[in-house]
Amino acid sequence: MKIRVVVIDDELIEAEGQKRLILRMDLERIGTVSVYTDGSRALQELKMVSEPVIALVDINMPGVNGLDLMH
Repeated sequence: MKIRVVVIDDELIEAEGQKRLILRMDLERIGTVSVYTDGSRALQELKMVSEPVIALVDINMPGVNGLDLMH
């Protein structure tokens, strides 16, 4: 089973950089790598996912911050 990775950071350049690093590792267990710049949108999308997810989350974001998102 492939694992979905989500990168959630309000700084798009940071999120895209993390995505590139993950994809460069070429791990066979990693499926898709998605980027979100809005914590509330990411939360809505993640509620609909049934596959395993690894989330890399910025703690200091406007609106829904990383700590709130993880609760």
